[in-house]
Amino acid sequence: MYDISGREGSIVIDSKLFKAKVLGWLGNDTDLFKQIFKQQLIVTYNNYTKEETVFNPLRAKRPLGDVPTSELDELKRLHIQTNTSCDFCNAKRFTARDPDGRMETPLSITAANTFRYRAFHQLVMPKSHDAVAWNETQLIDMFNLSQLWYYMVVLLS
Repeated sequence: MYDISGREGSIVIDSKLFKAKVLGWLGNDTDLFKQIFKQQLIVTYNNYTKEETVFNPLRAKRPLGDVPTSELDELKRLHIQTNTSCDFCNAKRFTARDPDGRMETPLSITAANTFRYRAFHQLVMPKSHDAVAWNETQLIDMFNLSQLWYYMVVLLS
């Protein structure tokens, strides 16, 4: 009824600052940190329902924040608090990239998910910091970049 298999997902972290941050997320455990670059994923596939569950043991080590009481208030607070220190606003310095590179447009940029679920597992994000002020043009740009990234994955697969 179930198939269980393994997959590998690789990332590249160019920035020394982001490497130090990820190492901190992992409790400064250098053995765990070495696993970040070639992550072992466990996949359970239900042959009857066609559902799939992917487990990445390293994801359990990533940081999780407190649950905000008001999502909008939390977004506004985070915008002010992280305006100059946001990892995603400094994506080239503070995010991983796929071994095949990073894609970007004038409004959006990609980053490899630091804690993988798949060999190709990407984040597409706007370059603008204020999540509450995003507009339709930025959203369409992110969708277009997502589609370009998908076409690249198809070519590489």
